Parts: sequence; C-alpha cells; structure tokens
Amino acid sequence: MTWEQVDLRRPDGVRTGPHTLAEVLAWNEAGQLPPDTIMIDGSTGDECRLEDYARLPAAPEGIPELARGGNAMNYAGLSVLLGVMSIVTSFFCCVFAVPFAVGSLTLGVLGLREASNMHDPPAEKMAIAGIILGALGLVLHVALRLVGGYLGLI
Repeated sequence: MTWEQVDLRRPDGVRTGPHTLAEVLAWNEAGQLPPDTIMIDGSTGDECRLEDYARLPAAPEGIPELARGGNAMNYAGLSVLLGVMSIVTSFFCCVFAVPFAVGSLTLGVLGLREASNMHDPPAEKMAIAGIILGALGLVLHVALRLVGGYLGLI
C-alpha cells in the first residue's frame, strides 16, 4: 500500500479524487472532512477509514514499507537460503536435504503470495528463485539417492 494518491468516499456516497495524501490529511486536520470519510488507495484499491489512518503512527523516514510489517521479503529470503542449503546437503547429508527443500518450497509459496498482495516485484522474483532452488534441491536429492543406490554406494 502506497497511499500516495487517494480517492475519498464521503458518508453520503459521493466519491472524489484523486487527491494527494498530504492534501487529505491537511483537510482532515482543518476539520473539512466528515468523520466517516473512507480513503481509497489509488494504486491498490484498499480502503481505510480516514480517522483510523490519521491515528496510525508515522513510519520513520528511510525505512522501506516491507520493514514496517510486510513479510514477503522475509519469506522469500529464507526460501532462497533453505533452497541453497537443500542443494548443498543433497551431496553430503541426506537427512537434512528434504526438510530444507520442503521448507524452501513452503516459504517460497508464502513469500510469492504475500509479494503479489503487496505488489512487490523484487520479493516476487526472490520467492520464485526460492521455489526453483527448493525444487532443484529435492530433485537432486532424489536423483543422487537413486544413482547411489543403483551403484551400491548407499
């Protein structure tokens, strides 16, 4: 949610906009807007009551939106990490390769869903990379176990 350009829906149902968020907040401070006015985010269509938005604490400057509560990049980053770990452990330790791969796939799907909801392309790309690495780790693990079993190495 960016909340840079917003539309307003007054209690009587009239919709106006787009307006900048700064304009809307100034009008609200001056008492020019009815109490039950609804703000509609211009980029996502999300809705929020103006009085609820005005009560939220402002985020410090320089902190990206994901650091203020989004989990997409967290899920995606962990997915990539677990995917790499599943590939590495496929060669050495068969006990951990499958849980790492399953964790990578699960977190990748969660990260992709969250990133899609937040319209965050970098997190979407990282989540897709985590899904690919997790799937590759799982396939590699199974292939190495089959080849090892066929050659009598396991």
